[in-house]
Amino acid sequence: MNKKCSICKIVKDISLFYKRSHSGDGFRSECKSCDATMYKKQERDRIIKINNRCECGKLISPNAKYCGRCAHIGERSHLFGKRFSDEHREKIRNKFNRQCFMCHDSEPKDYKLSVHHINYNKNDHDETNLVPLCKRCHNITNFRRSYWVDYLKEVTCKSQKTCLID
Repeated sequence: MNKKCSICKIVKDISLFYKRSHSGDGFRSECKSCDATMYKKQERDRIIKINNRCECGKLISPNAKYCGRCAHIGERSHLFGKRFSDEHREKIRNKFNRQCFMCHDSEPKDYKLSVHHINYNKNDHDETNLVPLCKRCHNITNFRRSYWVDYLKEVTCKSQKTCLID
């Protein structure tokens, strides 16, 4: 007896199909080899979801496509404009002696300080609008943004004697 596989569309001997009591003929609709291929793909997708990694190899959250750095370089790069390059970031970090602007901790060896836009405008790369922040302080500035805009403007105005105009 023969049966046509619903996946590969090849007519094969019935012995190449797993049994299934609920179906009309008592066998599954896909052959054993197609079933194994589907299972491997589902298992691979499940493992990728559990150990979700960016293309660069970094672990990322289950719903994310990219890690922060790759997202910044890739599909989000248009938000930052052309002038906001690695060289520009380095210039800002060096301007502040590679210390976090808020807590004054030195730049750790395992990562570089983030360069934060004080007014949250990703296209405003003026040096008076940029400060280096450690991960902890940068995370803090994601909440109560209006407070941080006012606070950072005031502190940069005092420390650099260059004030941002609203």
